[in-house]
Amino acid sequence: MFALSDLEARARPEEFIGPDTVTLDARSRSHWTLFDFSIGRVGATGGAWDIGVRRHRLAVNGGDGFSGNAGVVRLEVPFEEVREAPADGYTQSRVSPGGDTINVVLDEWYSYDFFSHLLEPDPVTFVIRTADGRYAKLRVLSYYCPGPEPGCFTIEYAYQGDGSRRLEAVSTRPQ
Repeated sequence: MFALSDLEARARPEEFIGPDTVTLDARSRSHWTLFDFSIGRVGATGGAWDIGVRRHRLAVNGGDGFSGNAGVVRLEVPFEEVREAPADGYTQSRVSPGGDTINVVLDEWYSYDFFSHLLEPDPVTFVIRTADGRYAKLRVLSYYCPGPEPGCFTIEYAYQGDGSRRLEAVSTRPQ
């Protein structure tokens, strides 16, 4: 398993956390790796997860057949410039007729290079309404493990634990 982050062992307070970086192992063809923003951990089970990865796919824990109410919005804005989550427009995941989990917004996280056959992350930010109705933002930094082997999503994220849509830290120092 990959090292998560220096925030992993710390309990998540109900405040703004991040930005932080984590690598999610998506190499399995049959099992999803699940991540919970509220604790900054991989390996969430049951209903306690916000995003999942498997191979080149990402999904959120929301939609028919999912235990949460997560959704996602794609913003054509750099990660650093996203300061507030949109009020609406979130797309939930669904299960296809073939039984695969799909999220049409997250399926468009990359550009494919026909010459190199590599997936390159698009320079966009995804805002996630988490399974429990809080907010996070993320961008995909890389999809390749050392080697290079595909299936290691490295993402940068920030999480707002207080339930507001604010996606930046607020300075508490007097001006």
